[in-house]
Amino acid sequence: MTSEISRVRTVRPRTYRVLALMSDAALGSAASFALTHGSYIVRTVTTVSDAADLLGDWDPDLALVDLDVESGRGLDLFSGPGLRRRVPLIAVTRNGELDVKLRAFDRGADDLLNIPFLPEELVARAPRRSSAGPTRKGSSSSRRSASARSRSTSPRGR
Repeated sequence: MTSEISRVRTVRPRTYRVLALMSDAALGSAASFALTHGSYIVRTVTTVSDAADLLGDWDPDLALVDLDVESGRGLDLFSGPGLRRRVPLIAVTRNGELDVKLRAFDRGADDLLNIPFLPEELVARAPRRSSAGPTRKGSSSSRRSASARSRSTSPRGR
């Protein structure tokens, strides 16, 4: 029995890396605190140049970009040439105007949160957006869309 136990491997959960470009240290600390309770390592910076330097040495699975930093120029870091791979983006902003939000999506944001946001909301959205996050296969949204397709193609659904 001892030999059977020694062959069992412990699987550690994967740790996801998040680059947080935030307008102020308090906001960055709040986001970091919320995400580090999950399987996230968060590196927070407050300028676009610091984010660019960090991207040179570190390959994040997700970017959290405050649109209030240098007029949203941080989004451009993740859409330009030279990236090793596409990094999913969650944009955050204090500005609730529709045109600001639409421009963020046009410039590559995958999701958007208004500041202030609840830490739980950020934690809930992060795994769905991170490039290495849980797969969507078998998720409730995949099951819902599959069941919707089957209803629309079944004789009863017509």
